[in-house]
Amino acid sequence: LINEANVDYFATAWVGTPRRPFRLLVDTGSADIWIPGIYAPDHAHYTLANTSTAMSPLSSGSGARQSLRYGSGQVDGFQMTDLISFDSIGSASRVRHPFLVATQTTDFFNHVSYDGLLGLAFSGASALRPASPSLVKALVEAKVIDHAVFSVRYNYMDRIGPLQKRGGELILGGWDPRINSIRWVSVSRPKSSLWDLDLLAFQATGGSSGTTSALAFGLGHIRVVLDTGTSLAVLPLQDAVRVNEVIGATISSREPGVWMLPCALDSLPDLQIVLSGQAFTLHPKDYVFNPGNDQCISAFLGNPGLALGRWILGDMWFRAYHTIFDMDRSLIGFGP
Repeated sequence: LINEANVDYFATAWVGTPRRPFRLLVDTGSADIWIPGIYAPDHAHYTLANTSTAMSPLSSGSGARQSLRYGSGQVDGFQMTDLISFDSIGSASRVRHPFLVATQTTDFFNHVSYDGLLGLAFSGASALRPASPSLVKALVEAKVIDHAVFSVRYNYMDRIGPLQKRGGELILGGWDPRINSIRWVSVSRPKSSLWDLDLLAFQATGGSSGTTSALAFGLGHIRVVLDTGTSLAVLPLQDAVRVNEVIGATISSREPGVWMLPCALDSLPDLQIVLSGQAFTLHPKDYVFNPGNDQCISAFLGNPGLALGRWILGDMWFRAYHTIFDMDRSLIGFGP
């Protein structure tokens, strides 16, 4: 994977006939794939954004314009089907799969380094019509991989600079065999089609105060979505206020929903989070984000538009834990 400033992590997928490379943001918070392109008026073929060559007649799609909406913006385009492959599992291992050819995007997507998104949630979360099946399960059906499992681990860039080419790993069909201790938990609400767990406990221990502070959030009623497409952690505003008070963060005077923290980590507490019966620890290095200007911020952001009862844990989590997603068994596994 490629790491951009510890904010975005993307993989290279080869799309089309002839195939072309695209950098796709790894996104377990959505189920669809989209790439930039130009759709032909006769709906018989499309042209990718990084080539002037029209795709072959193998491409097929719908003439209806469709939209995919995200927390950061929206893309509009047309659904097509063509060959997709990943060199990490063999350039000859190609599968025909639907995706959106995005002909228009909101401004946010005009200022990112990746080309499109690689959605890896359950197929029930697909916003395309007809709905897109899971890419991972399609790879199993095509006998490219043996099991509908994938795993993610992100690396941390100590000094913010150029794109880091060894930014982590996305393994389709399994996980790193060197992980010999895996804790498995069940997805809380499989019908939601997202990778979510129940928050059962949250407490801060140690730091400059040397005390333990536990927070009650209506235990068992908060759904935590594990989302590789979100950079930090996003909480309802009132929950973010309480979490940041416990860790000693101060509200930013310039950016709403952002809290400041000292870059000296020794004064900050460890956080213990219990998700669906399993306890996990986040150390200060995991939840303090330094954008490179020596002004550190808390990874727990507040969003007044996020409904109570829902948290989103983003890239900060996947730098702390090797995370395995098992679609067949609706399980999530965690390794060191």
